[in-house]
Amino acid sequence: MSVLARVRLRAARLRLAVLVVALSAASAHLAITLARDQELDLAIVAVDGGLAVLLLAATYAHLRALTRERQRHAFAMTLIDLTLQPRHVHDAAGRALMLIIESGLAETGLIAIAETGAPEMEPIAASGYPEGWVDTAPALPLPARDADPSLARHRREPHPWVDPLLVPLGARPWIATVPLVSHDEPIGLVLLAARRPGAMADRAMLRLVQAPLVAALHHGELFEATYQRERDLEDQATRHREFLAAMAHEVRTPLSSIRAFVDLLTIDGVAVAGAPGGPRSELVGSLTRGVERLSQLINDLLDVGEVHDSALRVTPALIDVGETLRLAETVLRPAFMLREQSLSLELPETPMYAVADRRHLEQVMLNLLSNANRHTPKCGRIAVRAGPGESGYARIEVEDSGPGIEPTDRRRIFEPYYRVQRPGARSVPGSGLGLAVARRLTQLQGGRIWVEDAPDGGARFCVELRAAAPPRAVQSR
Repeated sequence: MSVLARVRLRAARLRLAVLVVALSAASAHLAITLARDQELDLAIVAVDGGLAVLLLAATYAHLRALTRERQRHAFAMTLIDLTLQPRHVHDAAGRALMLIIESGLAETGLIAIAETGAPEMEPIAASGYPEGWVDTAPALPLPARDADPSLARHRREPHPWVDPLLVPLGARPWIATVPLVSHDEPIGLVLLAARRPGAMADRAMLRLVQAPLVAALHHGELFEATYQRERDLEDQATRHREFLAAMAHEVRTPLSSIRAFVDLLTIDGVAVAGAPGGPRSELVGSLTRGVERLSQLINDLLDVGEVHDSALRVTPALIDVGETLRLAETVLRPAFMLREQSLSLELPETPMYAVADRRHLEQVMLNLLSNANRHTPKCGRIAVRAGPGESGYARIEVEDSGPGIEPTDRRRIFEPYYRVQRPGARSVPGSGLGLAVARRLTQLQGGRIWVEDAPDGGARFCVELRAAAPPRAVQSR
């Protein structure tokens, strides 16, 4: 039994109880009068009958209004489900029709909406219609902007959306329409039909359909837009991974040649003639480590092309922070020499240890140093410092004498592909991924990274990782 039918049944039982009480009271009064006077006075009978009729009429009118109010409340509570769970637009319309019909407001119906800016609307959901009718239903003009719900009335003339109902509902079904309006603009229509008018004769009941259904349709549009955005982002991420894998394959071939030349230089001593440890020897050693690092990065790119970022493996270990900084500085030393930049390492006297992934931390430092190298002018200064940070953390700072970073850019500088744009300044080469990768790798190691102003101008990038005590072998010395 439907919700509205249950309310009507309870109201009918209450009316019957009132009628029985009224008849019982009138009968008792007449019986007492007859027993006392031994006859019935017609005047008394007329008065009792009139009072009973007035009482019943007033009671029935009150019960009728109360029944309608309860029906509206029950119907409104039924429609709350539409706004609780987001659905696609078509699913939301179908769910709304199911609730309307199950509540007993109508036997069949349809919901039609118009595309944004379109002058006509088309049915998107129907119940009680022939199968497949929605796909071939004709479009009709939108209702007027100030249209009000139309009370149930007999079908008087042919209508393309009503004609399919003549078989299940008879030749003259009762039809009610509810325009759907959003921000004073019509967006669609609800058409309801039944053999008898029932609750469709209550305009206030029909108005209850409007607000939750419009909200459900809007939620459906947002749900679909969000779902599509998620799919687009996944597709974009897939394309990025495929691009990285393709680039890695493209770079691997020339890198193999470079590596072969470096091996020849090392073996033949062509570029390292002179005292061991001289400038040329250091450059070849730096070039060797750079090539090895590039080879490792290419392998990482190939892995990233096959798995999601969440699958990156982190292997925390106890590492010497100073040693990692020295290795990163050695790899990028030729880049600083080419731009005549000074790079200073300020490390604590005693080794400082942290719990981190050695390879990922080295990549973070290479990204930060490469960023400082690009944004610091020729003959500029870069300083790398290590020391204790906040309680339980080891702190690393990379400070440069470049133009610095505006506060408005600091919130986005760690986003992928974001690059700082300065009016009138030359574009600095870079992919916009270095700082994003640095943040991701730092977070995976349980650390944090941020940027702030350097005291003498420029930018200072700070990294904090979980500090650790030195190993026992070092402590025992």
